[in-house]
Amino acid sequence: MISANMLRHTVTVKRLVKTQGMVQKTQAVMSGVPCTILPMSRENSVAYNISAYKAFDMYTNTDQIKVNDTVTDQSGRNYAVKALNPYENFDNVTHSHYVLELAA
Repeated sequence: MISANMLRHTVTVKRLVKTQGMVQKTQAVMSGVPCTILPMSRENSVAYNISAYKAFDMYTNTDQIKVNDTVTDQSGRNYAVKALNPYENFDNVTHSHYVLELAA
């Protein structure tokens, strides 16, 4: 587990539940999830094919977030989840690293 004092942000996670034509319906699946969101390095953003300044790393204790979910932070910024890198028993720490792209 990541130390609780390192998780400085909270997010709400929304998941696509239905698509009808051009209309997509999402549903909040989690709220108040503690996490840390940091800007991603330019090198890593290129590796994930995300433009610089729109790529972010998110670290959290939950593994329930999935690729293509939408994450909204406490400031109202929306991010698309692009990738997941779970770390299990890495130096006795279990957490997940998510790659986020800031929505336009």
